[in-house]
Amino acid sequence: MPGSSNCKLIVFLTSMLLFSFFLTGFITLLGENTLQAREHPQNSRDAIPGNELEALSDSFKLAEENNENQGEEGENREDGEDGVEGENDNSSDDEEDELESDHYEHEEDMHPGVEEEENYYRGEVISLEHLEESPELTFQKAEVLITSGPFEGHEIIIDNRYEPDDPYTFKLEEGMEVILVHVDEGEFLEGIYLHDISRDRGIYLLLGLMALFLVILGGKKGFRALITLSFTIFFILQILLPLILQGYSPIMVSVVSAIILIILILLIIAGINRKSMVAILGTICGVITAGLLAYWAGDIAHLTGFSSEEAQMLFYLEKDLDIRGLLFAGIIIGALGAVADVGISVASAAEEIRQVDPDIKTPDLIKGCMNVGRDVMATMSNTIILAYVGAATPLLLLILGMETPWLDIINTDLIATEIVRSVTVTFGFIVTVPVTAVLAGYFLNKK
Repeated sequence: MPGSSNCKLIVFLTSMLLFSFFLTGFITLLGENTLQAREHPQNSRDAIPGNELEALSDSFKLAEENNENQGEEGENREDGEDGVEGENDNSSDDEEDELESDHYEHEEDMHPGVEEEENYYRGEVISLEHLEESPELTFQKAEVLITSGPFEGHEIIIDNRYEPDDPYTFKLEEGMEVILVHVDEGEFLEGIYLHDISRDRGIYLLLGLMALFLVILGGKKGFRALITLSFTIFFILQILLPLILQGYSPIMVSVVSAIILIILILLIIAGINRKSMVAILGTICGVITAGLLAYWAGDIAHLTGFSSEEAQMLFYLEKDLDIRGLLFAGIIIGALGAVADVGISVASAAEEIRQVDPDIKTPDLIKGCMNVGRDVMATMSNTIILAYVGAATPLLLLILGMETPWLDIINTDLIATEIVRSVTVTFGFIVTVPVTAVLAGYFLNKK
């Protein structure tokens, strides 16, 4: 009976979801107990590896010793130059004033909260003058029209310094759109400076072309894909990340979010039917497998979570964050796309096979799904590895250029983290193939 099969499918799906939530809670409790057993403090500031803390403490001690040495040298210099006054005193005072000024500027940079409010506006270069131009250095004076904000329509003069060998400088051209920053100094134009080149319009154009071609070539499915993509971005920015910033467990939040996104994305794209239900169950199993394997591998590989510069910057954020948990949360969310792709591919193949041969037996349907899944598995594994290698190309070139020994490379936290990330995601969709094939053979072959 079709109704009986649908009821069984709903009951099985509900059971799998409840099991997923139970397993998620178990993973979270296991992670918390493991961290407590290792006496890891809750505060992310205390979770820095010992060698980094020693380096920080050594740098502070060195700075204090330098300050003491400078003070002793200053006293000796004053004792030895009691009879010398005038220009020497004035020059020394000027040097001290400059050092003090530099110190205060450095203090302002180190404490962003003390800085005045900054506002960003658009501008357009309407005229340009090259004050000095050479192959190594170029000085420019540009007249810029402010095109947004309270100063819209005003024209200002800005100076720009460009060095071809410096990646943080850029050369201005007439008609170029730029981003201006205004330090909050009231209503004075003197507080507006050149910040960067405007890049967002090119990004918006690229996104628009992608959406256009997705709808033209994908039809209704392409339009549904746009809806799911927009919802995924909204969910991550407005729900997942804020919950993590509020102190919730990154692993728990990421697993629950992944399950919610899997269900909504596949239901919207494939509709409410057996095929989407099978793909959902297979994808959930793959994502949970990737999360469990990442946690186990991260434990035995002693991954810290501080492998990237962004994670290290989170140390200075006044939030109680589980940096190591963020590593596994990122792996789970990163596995979602690849695993969902494999799950829906195998389920769609099973549906097509069944439509061509309605009388196919369940073992034959499972075998056909496995054949399709093996092809997807082979290509997707290369795709995952190549994606991570492409993102790490500068790092790999740096390692090869410095002729770093293999023992040092493989034991670096950054390299180990990327290897664990790519391998666990690969394991996720490897598990998804047989699970989805078996589920498809059982549910889709019901009359």
